Amino acid sequence: MKRLNVAGILLVLFSLSAVSCKKDCPKDPVPAPQTKRLYKIMNDPLEFRLFEYSANGQISQLINQFVNNQATNSVTVQTNKFVYENNLLKRVNNEGGYLLYHYTGTKLDSIQAYAINNKRYSSLFPEMNAQNQLVALIEKPVRQDPGMPIESKMTYEYAASGNITKLGYFIKETAGADFRLVYNTLYSDYDSSPNMENLVFSGIYLDGVVFMKNNPRKIEEASPSGTVYETTWNEYTYDADRYVTKRKQSYSTTNVVITYEYSYY
Repeated sequence: MKRLNVAGILLVLFSLSAVSCKKDCPKDPVPAPQTKRLYKIMNDPLEFRLFEYSANGQISQLINQFVNNQATNSVTVQTNKFVYENNLLKRVNNEGGYLLYHYTGTKLDSIQAYAINNKRYSSLFPEMNAQNQLVALIEKPVRQDPGMPIESKMTYEYAASGNITKLGYFIKETAGADFRLVYNTLYSDYDSSPNMENLVFSGIYLDGVVFMKNNPRKIEEASPSGTVYETTWNEYTYDADRYVTKRKQSYSTTNVVITYEYSYY
């Protein structure tokens, strides 16, 4: 399985954001209307994300295909289907289960994650700021397995430009304890072109939320003490409209270089 930098909550996996991931890991108020819609991100003929949209421009389906066995090149295909009511995202289904979105009016209150057998295994609670940016996401698993955190939390900080600058991952290990910082991810040196990957950044689908207006060139993973233990660099190629057509990703800890190709509707 090839490596993909992804930031995401620990337990909300449900395979929603998995596509050849080592970490999966990763909207301003409302971004300006984009003249293009992302169709496909591919880093190998067998590994890609394929996006489909409804007539009003909302994501309707996201297909993830990735290699699950390097020896045989066998692949896993995950088809995520998005269901809306009154223009609000209400449900996401795939082969592993589904997510239910709960609102007060138009304000998102919580997201519940269910396995395919209809058993709920996790609940998530987002906190938004006045700019409709996600600033915190707390996850509470239903089961309290030994050795696993009883809660986890992601925090998000942004620059005035609308780009995320810092993502923190915290865990709570026992009832009554404080959250403990596990790591920070630092984003810097953005380009000036539109970022098209907000939908698949956070590890959970949040319709209309922008984490990055532009594309980050440098991403650092840091320990709680601030020591940077890995750096990721992104080098971009653009089309005539300044949309990304290619991203070359390299790392400080390995000589692996992955090239992603982008195509649009």
